[in-house]
Amino acid sequence: MNKCSLLLRSKIIDNNTMPRPVRHRRMQRPPIIKGFKPYGGQVHSSDKVNLLMEEYESIRLLDFEMHTQLQGAKIMGVSRPTFTRIYESARKKIALAMVLSKELTIGGGNVSLEGSWYRCTKCNAVFELGNEEDIEKISCPHCQSDEFESINDKLNQFDKPQFNYFQDRHSAEAGYCICRNCGMKISHKRGFPCRKVDCPKCGIPLFRESVLRNAEMKIAVSVQSNTDNPLFDPKFGRAAYFALIDKGKVVDIVENRAKESAGGAGPAAVSFVASLGVKRVISGSFGNKAESALEAAGIEADTLKGQELTINEIIKNIILK
Repeated sequence: MNKCSLLLRSKIIDNNTMPRPVRHRRMQRPPIIKGFKPYGGQVHSSDKVNLLMEEYESIRLLDFEMHTQLQGAKIMGVSRPTFTRIYESARKKIALAMVLSKELTIGGGNVSLEGSWYRCTKCNAVFELGNEEDIEKISCPHCQSDEFESINDKLNQFDKPQFNYFQDRHSAEAGYCICRNCGMKISHKRGFPCRKVDCPKCGIPLFRESVLRNAEMKIAVSVQSNTDNPLFDPKFGRAAYFALIDKGKVVDIVENRAKESAGGAGPAAVSFVASLGVKRVISGSFGNKAESALEAAGIEADTLKGQELTINEIIKNIILK
């Protein structure tokens, strides 16, 4: 990269462009209430704790409907690590409201509701209407009032926080972009991905400090061959090989010992990668038994659908993204 390219890139970084959009999480139904208030004691603070809609949904899926985290992640359309962060944030906020006697509100977030939901402004009942129904001819099914508001529209109008999941503005903006080659650190600027900034010394893309920490766990990716840059294998239990990645680099490619199993190849592959110290696997599909075995072993699972990628592309665009 020449000096002109570096200058151009630095000018782009200094411009006040919009940050990356946040992917919406799927939500099956909205809460029937807007929050909780403490009673029977002294309220210690007038500050409110806001539980985001996706945080509420994670609590509903895991603690009410008793789904596993992997099942909850699929229902919400997010990865399991993302679902875990949402769920842990929700539990921390609920604990904060209970222990410190704070009011808990529910609203906002980055979700897309399935269906058309409404709240009656007279009795506060929450109900869903079919998309084909004429809203002007419908009344509240509980009190028969014709005065109600669209929860979908209210959700879209809510001022979505840029820093959620139990973070404040300062902690969210903290951190550095780091060069894996020379170790140079540059303060991270919110809205500008580190991978789009090149190291001034080495000319290679930088990585977010937290991304590199996450990449330090050993990862297994199902691949088709034992070559320098093998193609991704969408099979898990019957995958030909597993590429082992540590700190963002391929350290070994091992043959899958479970691929010739007469039955139960998925759980057998889980036992195999677990014996290698793997903490995260990336593949195309996992059977129900394999999913249960992965959860029991404490191994994170990410699914790639219809992807014809090489292992280097997976490292660059997924693992270190």
